[in-house]
This record gives sequence, C-alpha cells and structure tokens, in this order.
Amino acid sequence: MKALALLLLAPLALAQPAASPIIVIGPEQKTVNPLLPDGGLPILPGVCNVQVFRASRDAREQADGKGFTFNHHVDLGYFAGRYYLAWNSTLQNEDERPSRQMYATSTDGVIWSAPAELFPEGISTALRMYFFRAPNGRMLAIAGMLDKEITERLKGPLIVREIKLDHTLGPIQTLIPAATPPSNMPPLYTTSNDRDFVDACKALLDNSVFLEQQDYGNLVAPERRIKWHDPKNWPGGKLPETQGSFWVFGKANCFFHRKDGTLVCVSKMGWATTSTDQGKTWSLPVQPPTLVAGSAKVWGQRTPDGRYALIYNPTRDTRFPLVAVDSDDGITFSNMRVLQAELPMQRYDGKAKGVGLQYMRGISEWASDSSPQPKDAFLVAYSAAKEDIWVSRVPVPMHGTLPANLDETFASAGSAIPGWNIYSPRWAPVRIVDGNGGKCMQLEDRDPYDYARAVRCFAPERTITLTFKLRIQESGAAPLEIELLSPAGPVRPITLSIAPDGILTAADHKIGPLAKDAWHNFQVVASASAKQYTIFLDGRMVIDKATIAQPAPQFGRLSFRTGPYRGVPSRTFAKPGTDKPAAASVFQISEVHLKATD
Repeated sequence: MKALALLLLAPLALAQPAASPIIVIGPEQKTVNPLLPDGGLPILPGVCNVQVFRASRDAREQADGKGFTFNHHVDLGYFAGRYYLAWNSTLQNEDERPSRQMYATSTDGVIWSAPAELFPEGISTALRMYFFRAPNGRMLAIAGMLDKEITERLKGPLIVREIKLDHTLGPIQTLIPAATPPSNMPPLYTTSNDRDFVDACKALLDNSVFLEQQDYGNLVAPERRIKWHDPKNWPGGKLPETQGSFWVFGKANCFFHRKDGTLVCVSKMGWATTSTDQGKTWSLPVQPPTLVAGSAKVWGQRTPDGRYALIYNPTRDTRFPLVAVDSDDGITFSNMRVLQAELPMQRYDGKAKGVGLQYMRGISEWASDSSPQPKDAFLVAYSAAKEDIWVSRVPVPMHGTLPANLDETFASAGSAIPGWNIYSPRWAPVRIVDGNGGKCMQLEDRDPYDYARAVRCFAPERTITLTFKLRIQESGAAPLEIELLSPAGPVRPITLSIAPDGILTAADHKIGPLAKDAWHNFQVVASASAKQYTIFLDGRMVIDKATIAQPAPQFGRLSFRTGPYRGVPSRTFAKPGTDKPAAASVFQISEVHLKATD
C-alpha cells in the first residue's frame, strides 16, 4: 500500500516552463493520500452535494423505471431559468445496447425533477456534451445516433431536438446522418419548416470548437480538426502515449476563455493546449507537470465571480477525491480543496465500472442562454461509480475566512444551507424543515447503502464549547454519528453515536435511551491540548473528562452523519432484493453554537 501511495503521488515537482498553459501551485498535491476518500485534503466550505439520480434494480419505480445501472457521460446546461442535466444510461455496461439519454431539470441546482428521456432507447447513444445554445437564441439538445457499434472512434452520426421556451422538447431529427442510415433514422434537420431551428443546427455544425468536445475531434471534418489529433503533425510523427495508446491527447476536451482572451483546451490525463485565434490553430499539447490528473476528465471554466476553476481528481490512477483549484487569470491555480469528501460504494457490477467520482462537467460556454443565473454559486455534475448522477453546488467566492464561532439557527437557509457541506443522496436527503419553533436541519435516511451527512467547518481551535439541540423524529435502522474532527484529514478526535434504539454512546460510555420526538440539549466542552472532553445532556453532566479517541492539535469540523465512517469502500455489491428504501431514520438539529474557549 505504501508503494502504491508513493506511485500515485508522483510527479510532484513544482518547477516548470514559463510557457506552461496551466500552473497549479501550493502544498496540497504533496499531501494527497489516495487511500482516503477525501485524499486527506481540506474541504471547500459550503459545497452542497446532491444526488440527482440513484440507480436501483429493486426499486425501479424510484429510479428510471427500468432498472438500468450504468449511468455516466454527464453534461449541464442552463436555459430559460432552469438547469438541465443530461446523462447516458445503459443496462449494465459502458457503451452497450440498450442505450438512452436521460435528463432532469432544476430551478435552484438543489431540488431536481424525476428523470425523463431526452432521447429514447433504440435511437441514441452517449456524447461528451448534449446542449448547444445557438447565436439566434434557440437551445438544442444533441446525442449520438445509435449505429451498429458504440465506440468513441466510430461516433459521428448525430440526432438533434430543440428545447423550447416552455421546456417541452421538439421532434427528433437527424443532424449528421450515418454512412449507412438505419431504418429508424429521423428526418434530416434541413427538412424542418422552422428556419430558425435549421439555422441553429447549421450554427452548431459550423462550431468546430464546440464539436471538439467529443473525443479525437471525430465530429469535425478532417480539415477543421485540431491538427494534433493526427500523429504526423507531432514531433517524430507519433502521438505521445501517457498510459497506453488509448490515453492520448483529445479525449473529453473542455474549453474556456481565460482573462487574456486566449482559448484554453484541457482534456483527460491533463493534456492542455491554447489558441489565440479562437480555435483556428493550437499550440503543441503538453501535460503541465503540476496538473496531476488522470483518466476521469478535467473540467475548467470561468466562475460567476469572474475567476476560474479546475475540477478534477488529483491522482493518475484513482477517481477520487474530487477537488477544485481556483485562479484569477486562468493560468495559475491554487488552493486545492475537496468538493466531495464522500465515496459511495458501487452497488452493481459492470464493465468499465469502479468506485470514484468521475466524468465531471459544468456549464460550457455554449450551453447557457442569457437568462439570469445565480451569481453566488456554480454547478458541477459527475457520476459516482458510473452508477449514480450527482451535482455539486459550489459557492463563490471559493475561499473566505472560516468563522471562529458558530451561531447557526438556519433562519436564512433555503434549499442550499449556507456554510454547510451537505451530502444528500436521493434516499437520504438533507433539508431545512420547520421545527423547534423555527427552522432546523433534517437528516433523513432510507438508504441501506448510503447515508446523509452535514459538515460545518470553522477556524481551527484547541479548546471549544459546542452546543446544539437534537430530536429523533423517526427511528429506523440508521444511527446518527456526531463528530468533532481535525481541520483536514481522517483524524476523528470525538465521536458521539446515537443507535436506532436511542442509546447514546461516547468513549465506551452508554447513556440513554434518548426520548423520541423530544428536543434534547447537548453541550460538549473539548480540549485538544488536554486530549479530553466533557458532555452535558439536557443540563446534566453524563461524561466527565473522557479521553479523546484520536488526538489532533486542533478541532476544525463538526459533522452529523446517519451512518458510521466508511473510508474507501471495498469492491462489494448490493445483494439482490436489498437495494430499495428502508424504514426512515429522521434526525433534526437546531441552534448549533460553537465558540473557542482558549
């Protein structure tokens, strides 16, 4: 394991040529631990992680209706006041039949509609991108046309339909026909009587950079492709290989304009190239030595506050953790922070599947209209284990000062909970509800293979006093664990556990049971320096000077979680008949106060 960790951490050199199109600075890359879900890195405060789609064969009516369990190739768009999220869905394995393109919509990026078909089974297959807003204002959705084989290098035929202002979908038409058209090929887009729709389709086909988002420039005419797809244009006439001939430049390209107007292209394995003439010519692709990225994609974009972000997995061989670095100019990035610190287990077997958060994409420059979007956050979508579809709502600015004290009444919380890092699966949601005479945060858990979690970061402190109110509203099978954690990494100094029967446990002390449907007052006085803590429950001291389980120099995070700590899940799958909602466990939390008492 130690040898593996050392391998995954290389290369770590910070020195690089001044001409490098992307430079990542800071100490975090040296500390990435690929054996931890969060890599041992600090998390970015305030990120709301929401599961948009959860696959299930045993509860198909609460999934996609068919029990398909391979879901990936995500893309995001924004049109007429709604976010659009699309993904490819197949029965069990990557790039197989049956295949269909699913989508969901949201007005706030947190609450999402049930999945529906963007393009139906039997005609469509995956692309890297699905949304294009034409210069004339029309919003188009595209997908690959299902042909004899489904492989990246053979993708070329396309189908298209319009997303209308009332959010209905227009008829499916052919955008690029197959060489040998299938019998069910839709009519060519040029046969439409809607001239604005035809013009929008032509604008898409004329936009080489948009089409270059698909692997190897396969959708672009050879004379218009980025020339580096052709081995003869490289020094020595051969494509440089990263980890075999599959991982060459040009897989899953994403594009953004940096502050100086240069167009930047970043693809899998950290390949990067730039264009100063809007995509007509491109610099020789390089792998910036400080951008340590693998095969799960790199996403780059301008953020709503005018800065820039790169989202990726900072290892060569694993698809976790999911991190962000940010930049003022789109060249030099820093402050590596974790967006998603959880790593759900893979429940179903399948070809080309594995644990991890991957295929991340935000909203490209071509996938958004001019309607007002939220200015305080941006969205990144991705697949977990190529099974479930998630969105991270990332607040901007991405970095600020952590509070030294917490005084959380949840009065200002909406669908997103300011300051809290939320992990909200479809069957284990975290939300704000009415309770205790005001608003409170509710963690519900009906998921037999996952949990709900809420984490609050605060300025590192050695000695603290924490108070909060808690109510057990429903008692199912899930426990609740309350933890005070180190500022970063896996160290868990203090853990309080409430079992399904209401028994409170801390430091091998059992207290309780806690009465159901009643508000209980908790107070924890803890000293990292003295390695001790004391607990008061409803005004009565129940634990006096217990020894901290895992010593840490300081505290820096408060966590509520409806399940035990799990680390990196092993390769185990759900047993048949068990992947369906369980009896609900519901916990409510209010009036969270924390202050330093040094």
